Amino acid sequence: MHLGYLGLFETHLRKIWGINHEKKGGDGLEPMPEAKKPSKASLRQLLNGIRGNLPILRNVLMAENKASLWYICFMLNLRTGLRNKQQLVEQILQWRSRSTPEAVPEVPFLSYDQVPDGWEASETAKNSGELSDSEASETSLSSSVTNSDILPLVSRRAPLFNFNKDADFEDLKSKLLNLSFKAPSLTRPAKEVLQALCQDLNIAYNAQDTKKHLITRLMIYRQENGADDDSNGSEVRYNKLKRQFEEKNAPFRFLLA
Repeated sequence: MHLGYLGLFETHLRKIWGINHEKKGGDGLEPMPEAKKPSKASLRQLLNGIRGNLPILRNVLMAENKASLWYICFMLNLRTGLRNKQQLVEQILQWRSRSTPEAVPEVPFLSYDQVPDGWEASETAKNSGELSDSEASETSLSSSVTNSDILPLVSRRAPLFNFNKDADFEDLKSKLLNLSFKAPSLTRPAKEVLQALCQDLNIAYNAQDTKKHLITRLMIYRQENGADDDSNGSEVRYNKLKRQFEEKNAPFRFLLA
């Protein structure tokens, strides 16, 4: 009799709860004890989406690979040995429905002090190209724009560097400082030139700032010192740029209109 109950219990564990005691690291038929941890960026984006609990969360989770879902369940202390992706997704959704946003773990952003050697050089090379005409038209901002609206915070100023200030550089700097006239075009100069301008004008910037970031910082410098750059239509451009920034930093930016 007792053996019969034990047999039923074993069947229940295996078939209904999906537990396999012979496999290490999980409570399911296909545990993944050696699952590769997702990158911090993708993990942060996925957790932000779970925290936001948007109506499209189910579809977004189903689009993820099983390894990422497995790791999310592991972080949330949920069962990890389920048979397929859908079961993992349902488990995450059920957990989120009974949990507060504060219960979702946060992945902290990498601080500048933790950036590995060589990263700045690769980032500079990646962003050294010129802006297109359409991108350049979006760099004029209204005077209501502040650094916190569209720019990354400067947690650690970029290091000083030596730059050959030729006649073209001095001419560009002179035009930039002439607040009575229209701002010069800043889309064609190389990124290093924009960095040198920021350095000369004591404008704080990150070493990993893109050309767009540097141009915006220079334009804000002019506006804060009394320039009235292209006020006609600036609000439309500002709203467009602000929307693009919000979409880029949203948990599921590819699903926003």
